[in-house]
Amino acid sequence: MYSEKYTGTKRDRPKLNEMIQVLSANDELIVTKLNCRSRSVQQGTTLISELQERDIVVNILNMGRIDKWLLCQRSKQNKENE
Repeated sequence: MYSEKYTGTKRDRPKLNEMIQVLSANDELIVTKLNCRSRSVQQGTTLISELQERDIVVNILNMGRIDKWLLCQRSKQNKENE
């Protein structure tokens, strides 16, 4: 289990980076909210895509398991709302 406190302006995330390094194929990453892992929707989407490319399951508790289809849909919705 990893825990990290940070402010919205902090870019360096040592615990997040450490956690990402140790994840391997078929692992499942569980976080409470997407904003707990990223500073922007685009940053979060990019990170989730990178993890999925490594066959890591992403489960965001207030959204559920994120698969590639759902990620594409959310990305499209965000672009439409901008």
